[in-house]
Amino acid sequence: MIRAIAVVLAASPGFWVAKPLVTFFAVGLGWLPACCATPPGQLATEVSLADRWRHMILPVATLSVVGIAPLVLHTRQSLTAFLDSPAGRHLSTHGARRAAPFDPRRPPCGWPSAPACSTRPGSR
Repeated sequence: MIRAIAVVLAASPGFWVAKPLVTFFAVGLGWLPACCATPPGQLATEVSLADRWRHMILPVATLSVVGIAPLVLHTRQSLTAFLDSPAGRHLSTHGARRAAPFDPRRPPCGWPSAPACSTRPGSR
């Protein structure tokens, strides 16, 4: 699911991603301004810093969403390549297992209250 979303975002031009964001957040909800660097009809000297920041939220969010998609794809490809490498096979041969889902009730290894951390199968 994450990979499919990342592929679609990486293949889409930034303005295609911006249109639904503007439609939803500016037109539909009315939370953010739909255009311009300042409110229409005001001079740049009359605009406060808070207004300027408010007008930056949608462009920054759009560029962040579009820019993070290739990073997600690259990270996934690098992890897959490592797990298929001799070092990854060596780790799995010696008992290392893939990371378990996050469990908020269990502290990470290395914390004083953590149970003994082991990479052997069947140990907790």
